[in-house]
Amino acid sequence: HLICFDKSMNEDNILRKINCPVSLISSDGVGFCEEDSRRGQLVHPRCFGAFPRFLGRYVREALSLKWEKAIQKITSIPALKYGINDRGFIQKDLKADIAILDPNKIIDRATLDNPFQYSLGVRYVLVNGKLVVDKANHTGELAGEIVVK
Repeated sequence: HLICFDKSMNEDNILRKINCPVSLISSDGVGFCEEDSRRGQLVHPRCFGAFPRFLGRYVREALSLKWEKAIQKITSIPALKYGINDRGFIQKDLKADIAILDPNKIIDRATLDNPFQYSLGVRYVLVNGKLVVDKANHTGELAGEIVVK
């Protein structure tokens, strides 16, 4: 099931799809930083907040899913679906892609008018076991890699 967070979509349909047992949550957004706003490039808000929007608006605020199921829909379920065998779980010998967030504060701030806004509530992020966000600030570490399946 494809779930799209778009102003033109009916909220009831979004909630119904989020709660479907076989749905998963993913994004085709790419990484940008606030400084990229000076380039005049067209950027969609999902590049700054797809997952914080899902967790803040649809999990915490709409109470549509339990946190455990929501986290599975953005981690282990997509990894299993797409055969990415070294990610999606916290387990010895797997890649350590981990986000530590505050469930009471996680939310997106990016809008169509001003997409270059970081989300709130993300405290730490490890990518491939390296700290890339420390106390909500980027460390300068570029630890990501292309995953081809």
